[in-house]
Amino acid sequence: MTLPRSQDHAAPVSMISLETLHRWNVVMSDAITDIGRDRFPRKLMDALGTILPFKYAFLFVYRPKQRPKHVYSTVRSQRAQQGVQRFIEATYILNPVYNAYLAGVETGVQRITDLAPDAYFSSEIYKNLNAFELENEELGYRTPGWPEGQMELVFTIRLPHGEMVELSLTRSREEGFSDDCLRMGAALLPMLDKLIAWHWSKVRVAAGTIERVPVLDQLIQDFGRGTLTERERQVAQLVLKGHSGEAIALLLGVSLATVKSHRQNLYSKLNISTQQELFNLFLMSIPQFQQ
Repeated sequence: MTLPRSQDHAAPVSMISLETLHRWNVVMSDAITDIGRDRFPRKLMDALGTILPFKYAFLFVYRPKQRPKHVYSTVRSQRAQQGVQRFIEATYILNPVYNAYLAGVETGVQRITDLAPDAYFSSEIYKNLNAFELENEELGYRTPGWPEGQMELVFTIRLPHGEMVELSLTRSREEGFSDDCLRMGAALLPMLDKLIAWHWSKVRVAAGTIERVPVLDQLIQDFGRGTLTERERQVAQLVLKGHSGEAIALLLGVSLATVKSHRQNLYSKLNISTQQELFNLFLMSIPQFQQ
């Protein structure tokens, strides 16, 4: 789906043109008339595209002990849609937005780099656990990844019943999301918060209960149980989530040398030698990847 692109996307919030504002009002007004209907998410993204142009957009709802609900996305290729399906079936459990949800992130807007652990974007997780297309796939089972060089802006919207909406927009690394874009997102957030919550309140019951998957959410916590010590499992979990050795040392209150020792020991016990092998071993413990 090609969304309208504004020439003012890099301008300060105070300098948005009247033409852009008019286009936003027209498209958003049309979207509001469809709250509670299947067309609303698409029209909402169309409206956002008039004032915060993007390449791709996603809308998920996270619910306690359930898989994410995929509400809408702008990707259309079969490959990308299969990637989204794989994400909501299994690989979401290592996603930084999902983990921020579990940690209690509040309603807000920020770059995904501000949500992710410090080493996430250089880890095997980032290379293998995303939901868009990449040119080369090194692992036959991996979820197709975000296009290389994409930057992501994430709106998190807290809902009743312990639920949360993730609305993510992406752009190329060359365009990115400037501080002005963040300020624009913050300015739009109160309206998005109310409209999305209103829409979800109308469709929540119809959306039904997704199969509860406490076992899936516990897989990362149970990984290595019976083979690794409690501390080694803690280190493995943090490595899988994208934390650097320095961050793990800080989180566990130990020295970097101790973290390296635990990591060496757990690699030896699991008969692996690299982070990619650790990641692959964990993925293969997820039932959906055993099919």
